[in-house]
Amino acid sequence: MSMLQSGAAALRRGFAAVDADADPAALVAFLDEAQAMAREYKQRSYDLMRLGPGQRVLDMGCGAGDDLVRLAERMGAGGRVVGVDPSRVMLEHARRRVAQAAAPVELVCGSAYALALPDRAFDAARADRVLHFLAEPERVIAELVRVVRDRGRVVVSEPDHDTIVLDTSEPALTARLLEHRRRQGHILTPGRRLRRLFADAALGEIEVVALTGVATSFAVADRLLSLTPSLRTAVDAGAIGLADALRWRTAVTRDDEDGRFLAAMTVFTAGGTCPERA
Repeated sequence: MSMLQSGAAALRRGFAAVDADADPAALVAFLDEAQAMAREYKQRSYDLMRLGPGQRVLDMGCGAGDDLVRLAERMGAGGRVVGVDPSRVMLEHARRRVAQAAAPVELVCGSAYALALPDRAFDAARADRVLHFLAEPERVIAELVRVVRDRGRVVVSEPDHDTIVLDTSEPALTARLLEHRRRQGHILTPGRRLRRLFADAALGEIEVVALTGVATSFAVADRLLSLTPSLRTAVDAGAIGLADALRWRTAVTRDDEDGRFLAAMTVFTAGGTCPERA
């Protein structure tokens, strides 16, 4: 196996510069597959926004636009939903989805660090799986607070890769693989930090929920959690021998075929209320 960076790191690099990626369609496909494991925590994120008909809502890092359609449905004809993303490729996919749904949505190309939006323009704002790609999450949350009105809501969802669990017929090798992943520091802002970040941003009424998504298909888990690339880096680093890696891969393939494979990961969602400002 050749030296490769972890799949999670490759995804982080890809989402940080989608338009320059060799295969941006693959990043869109990744987002679509992730939706299947994400329905429950996404529903909770909408609930934590405390949305009402006719409100103004921001989805920062909107990606391919799946959430924009759902938010627009909640807002009704009198509402306003704005999706911001730094990638024009992602926004083009979002534009097609929004058009098919006839949803009242505005799309803006821009950076999470400097939103080209006025102060206190929204009743609520959300970011979903955005911070763990970015080196300065505090700046992003500060921007969300800036564009949300006093007493409005900010909601952020982030996975925590230390919560990944795998049930395989090679538990000892699986434990070594997961320990190797943890040592790589492959995620910049894990979900467990959200409450701290919200408190530092002077958000009040902070609520945090943790929901675990489950995958029983190895193909889905491999794509979402980058298991095979992680196995390759473990071999290259000497954490797992090549023979053991091949044995693990054979075992999980057999587990998958026999209906015994399971993978899971927890996503944290935090909601907070913006302070009263002069």
